Amino acid sequence: MGDYRNKNTIENVLARLVKDENGCHVWMGAACHNGQPKVKIGGKYPMVHRLAYEATNGPVETGFDIHQTCGNKRCANPNHLVALPRPNNPSFIRDHRSMKERLMSKIRYTAYGCWEWTAGRNPAGYGQLQTSQSKERQAHRWSYKIFVGEIPEGLQIDHLCKNPCCVNPDHLEAVTPAVNLARGLARATIIAHKRAITHCPKGHQYDDANTYVSKSGKRNCRRCQRERIRCRLTPSSSST
Repeated sequence: MGDYRNKNTIENVLARLVKDENGCHVWMGAACHNGQPKVKIGGKYPMVHRLAYEATNGPVETGFDIHQTCGNKRCANPNHLVALPRPNNPSFIRDHRSMKERLMSKIRYTAYGCWEWTAGRNPAGYGQLQTSQSKERQAHRWSYKIFVGEIPEGLQIDHLCKNPCCVNPDHLEAVTPAVNLARGLARATIIAHKRAITHCPKGHQYDDANTYVSKSGKRNCRRCQRERIRCRLTPSSSST
């Protein structure tokens, strides 16, 4: 198909709707994860019920979504459609609830408080959580929106725990790009300083054989660890 804003294209799409006994005009084709009908037109996937609403009532105002009053998510009958402000739209509320369920089903709780994302991650280590209803792709940003609220325009989400795959809202803070950059540079300086240290406090070298890295990213000396274990297992002279 061609341009999804073209009148003939829209008419061709709406002609494929099937009327049922409840008066719904049902879309039998593809649907989003939340059941809302969609159709591929010119490389894009507009919502069928939104096309039907706009064909009858004109463009939808910014900040409004289309809700099916009949309760049938696949319905595109203009008489069953109403434009509602997004926070008041039952479909929007359900979608956010389902996003919360999706988010919580893909996390691993750690001993140090992070909620680590267990599904797909981008090359930088940030969790990926997608929905056709939003351009948002990063799981930690979804977590902030769900548990804290909308991210103020112009702000970015900083990980206070320094763990990019963490989605714990208590570890996230909305900050300006300048603050985020400054914190990132400070962390990079600290990491570079630590990496420049070649031996543990007791003088053992941090080489591949003698070093292990904890989940928090801290380097640990294997020799010191063995000595601590040996001291715990060896009875003291006072106990004999």
